[in-house]
Amino acid sequence: MSDNGTRLKPTINAAHDNVGPEQGKLINGATTDDMAPTRQGKAEANSMVYIHARHIDGHWVLMDSVTADATGNWSYQSYDRSPWKGLTQFQVSDSAIRDVNAPTFLLEINVDPPKVDHGLVWNFDDGTLQGWFTAGVYKKYNQLSTTYWKGADGSHVLGTMTDYVEGRDYSGDVVYRYIEVEAGKTYEFGFDGYSLNQGWAVPVIGIEIDGKKVIAPSALTSSWQHKSGIYVATETKVVKVAVTNATANGYGNDFLLDNLGIKPVNVTPVDKQRLDWNFNDGTLQGWMAAGL
Repeated sequence: MSDNGTRLKPTINAAHDNVGPEQGKLINGATTDDMAPTRQGKAEANSMVYIHARHIDGHWVLMDSVTADATGNWSYQSYDRSPWKGLTQFQVSDSAIRDVNAPTFLLEINVDPPKVDHGLVWNFDDGTLQGWFTAGVYKKYNQLSTTYWKGADGSHVLGTMTDYVEGRDYSGDVVYRYIEVEAGKTYEFGFDGYSLNQGWAVPVIGIEIDGKKVIAPSALTSSWQHKSGIYVATETKVVKVAVTNATANGYGNDFLLDNLGIKPVNVTPVDKQRLDWNFNDGTLQGWMAAGL
């Protein structure tokens, strides 16, 4: 019972990623590669909790029910993995009839890497990670948000306000995702970055593909900057794209990111024969005599 004697309505407070390299707590709006994340919450002790779900543009269905323990905690993991990919909302109720006023808990369940055959841009305008995964210490200590800060156009951006804790290292991956690239194709990667605190530990942000630098880490400033770099795929495969931070110190290491983009680049092949000046024909072949 609550303090005023009324029956506690069940709530869903968090979820938990149980698979892959980056496991741990998932907050409302998080992205996960776990097709069956554990959902967790509070309810009346020993009461039944009913879990409802729907795709973001679909109809609500009753997934299952569980019993809260003697302290009012409950958890649930679905093993029917196939239906719940993409943006999925969850609600809980104390009966099989869904409470339309219950808060929703949103997860983006994403396991299929996109093939980059056209330009892709992730702008976080909808307040979600849009398929990106929070990495390392940023995930462990819940240090990223897509709803707290706004960009120059007033829309949501991805941001972090790091905590200064002695010994905590913020260098390494910030967010990551997987994409499919095609052998022989050239891709341009880019992002917009902004430093929230000048004069402290400046964030030094770049992008890596499978651990190799594509956009060399560089310091952000207190005005929005666009950074870009080129990647040439040597084989057709799925690669890991990671936004990285080279600054370890959490004292002022605060930044915003927007418009993470990837696009194929049309490159005109070089005609090596036309650029091989051997003067065999007895002419300058386009070269100009200089000076005297």
